Amino acid sequence: MNQIEISYLAGFFDGEGCIGFYRRKNGRDSLVVTVGGTDEWSIRRYLQLGGSVHGPYAPRIGKFGHQNKMLWQWRVTGKKAQPILRTLAPHLGLKRSQAEIALSLAIGSGSKRITESERLLREGAREKLVFLKRGA
Repeated sequence: MNQIEISYLAGFFDGEGCIGFYRRKNGRDSLVVTVGGTDEWSIRRYLQLGGSVHGPYAPRIGKFGHQNKMLWQWRVTGKKAQPILRTLAPHLGLKRSQAEIALSLAIGSGSKRITESERLLREGAREKLVFLKRGA
């Protein structure tokens, strides 16, 4: 993939993407990186980086009673998300600090127990991500 394509994907991600660090039902943490949109081709372009595309999701009825377009979502989770964020991060604007926080954490497969200090680092990272997403 060339630098122009990476820059395009990063720009689109800045506007439509999401970086999250969530606690799963089993109590383990998971890094989740997603991009959603109504244009299937634009979302499928992310497959060049890895991950998977989900959809189409049924449209919702809009605020004024009209039906919205179908929604597509690209998603990558866990340790597979880190090399993708590493590729996009230098080209990001709005979400660069979120990507840097996600990259600063050692994300494993989720199969091993983490230490108390790792848990506290992840909790702090999660709080920073929430703070950044609120535009503060």
